[in-house]
Amino acid sequence: MRETLFIIAPLRGVKESQFDSYQIQLGHIAQPVYCKAPLMQRLQRRFGRVLNTLNAEHGHVIGIFHVEGTPRGHLQLLDAGLMRVSSRFIPVDSSYEEVVADALVTANRDFSKPVKIETGTDSLDGKVLADFILYDTASRRCYMEVYGVEGREEYDVRKREKQHIYRQNGVEIWEWDLTRTREMPALPPRIERTAA
Repeated sequence: MRETLFIIAPLRGVKESQFDSYQIQLGHIAQPVYCKAPLMQRLQRRFGRVLNTLNAEHGHVIGIFHVEGTPRGHLQLLDAGLMRVSSRFIPVDSSYEEVVADALVTANRDFSKPVKIETGTDSLDGKVLADFILYDTASRRCYMEVYGVEGREEYDVRKREKQHIYRQNGVEIWEWDLTRTREMPALPPRIERTAA
């Protein structure tokens, strides 16, 4: 039985290689990781949007890569999980979320980015997981939403459901609806608080 290893690293590139395989280049690791074609097809099905981001050079991708060493000293991919992130490694689902994440970091705002595996205090009634939550506003918790998909009925229905839940709960909400404007709205004003 060969030893296996988990590598967490930025994904820098994927290119076809010989012997019906792909060569994966990871950040901070000079040695490529090889991936057999059937596994790459499965990764394309699971993470196609993320990989397309990398191919279009419009974002950053980080992954956890389960690899094993081969008898010839190569690294062979067994499985992987991929996630699109901002340049500061904040998880994002789109280039527009990346714009918001970068703006929040640049403005030195106090915020979190809930991810889909989370539930609990960051999900409103267990039904809404905001794109970001801003903590330095008058209400101490401002839910931030980026609505970027156009023309998909199921997306529009979910968007209206989320807006209804926010209104029902009387929470502060910041929205960027890309069907109305491509320019990001101003961030909510920051409220400076002193430690009690």
